[in-house]
Amino acid sequence: MTTEEKLQVLTESHVRLMTESEVFWSRHKEFAAEQDREWERQRERWSQYEVQRQEDRERGLAMDRRIVDLVSGIGELIRKSPTT
Repeated sequence: MTTEEKLQVLTESHVRLMTESEVFWSRHKEFAAEQDREWERQRERWSQYEVQRQEDRERGLAMDRRIVDLVSGIGELIRKSPTT
């Protein structure tokens, strides 16, 4: 094989390697960007979950207060009612 042929083979190999490298990094960037988008979607879902959880907690506490008031009112009625 002549030097010129060796240089041609080497050049072709180099071009192929560089092309494969560019394709790899392009795909990697796309993959990383999708992972970032998925992470943002997950953070948004988690944020919505936390808001919902806090609202549920507040509703539960309000219901607890109403139950306590109701039971206290019933107890007061029983206490004030004449016994027969």
